[in-house]
Amino acid sequence: MIHELANKLKSMYDSTNTEKAAMVHLFGIIYADEMARYGISAAEMVRVAGLTKGYNSELSKGVKLSKYVQLKDEYRNRF
Repeated sequence: MIHELANKLKSMYDSTNTEKAAMVHLFGIIYADEMARYGISAAEMVRVAGLTKGYNSELSKGVKLSKYVQLKDEYRNRF
């Protein structure tokens, strides 16, 4: 499962040139439940996706935000 999610993270990261951190946050918002279900840490996810360690905190922020935000319909099935 981690490789499937890591591929999604990498794809979202690569989908933009200017909003990379925002895409990592968005991944955390969308996939926080799956990461928790499979016991995947932000650091492990970032490592498997091939991103730099600096994105560990960005992914953690997205996961934390998932408790407080609601995903817009336009992004629900986009990633």
